[in-house]
Amino acid sequence: VILGGALILFLPKENKASTRLTTCPNFISDKVVVGSSIKESKILLPLLCKTNSKIKKVTEQYYDYNDDLIIKVKVLSSKQDGYYDLLSAFQKSIRGSDVHASLYYLARLIQGGELDAICRRLSVIVYEDIGLANPTLGPIVASAIQSALLLGLPEARIPLSSVVIQLALSPKSNSAEAAIDNAINLINTKDTGNVPKHLKTTSPNYKYPHNYKYSYVSQQYLPDNIKDVKIYHPRDNENERKLKEIMNKLEK
Repeated sequence: VILGGALILFLPKENKASTRLTTCPNFISDKVVVGSSIKESKILLPLLCKTNSKIKKVTEQYYDYNDDLIIKVKVLSSKQDGYYDLLSAFQKSIRGSDVHASLYYLARLIQGGELDAICRRLSVIVYEDIGLANPTLGPIVASAIQSALLLGLPEARIPLSSVVIQLALSPKSNSAEAAIDNAINLINTKDTGNVPKHLKTTSPNYKYPHNYKYSYVSQQYLPDNIKDVKIYHPRDNENERKLKEIMNKLEK
């Protein structure tokens, strides 16, 4: 029953239980009392989640001093942005280098208590959208995620804010993602052939690079069928220009 902007689930009097979920503009974490005994709670909690489509998920449960089971849940107002839309907007804002929008959507997700989802998404963003344009950010983001998970909310917002600002304002490149996708597509669409004979385990013809000057010697590594294929294509940013220069020297 919707009453005064809140969703109320009425239960039989003999259960001595009540639940109240208050709708908010965005995701919220709310406390719900379910049952006056463990037995009642085991019966009522699945009912609560099944009958209330506004519940996104149960995030925590514990017993208070009255032995009532307190349930923390995620509640979504059907009139507002969806969970995956927020995550999508968050990543796209970072990818688009809009630091203000990035922080706004980070705050939306923080308000919903979505710490795990934020951390997973940042782990993807730093390699998918920043990538080789700024490879030093990978360990920085990993460290910030570790701190955020150790601290928990609300303190986790501080390291998260720091790395989101850096990610949004960093140079961008998706060349690493594109490169591995090129390789996978090559395998799926062409007869790429076998490993060259001199690279096989028992071959005496393999040239060991460390026996040569600068630990490099020219030899074929790709199968014959695709020996001239180029899989990695550097983007035009400071770091990848250096990588391109090295690659060009090696391929001469």
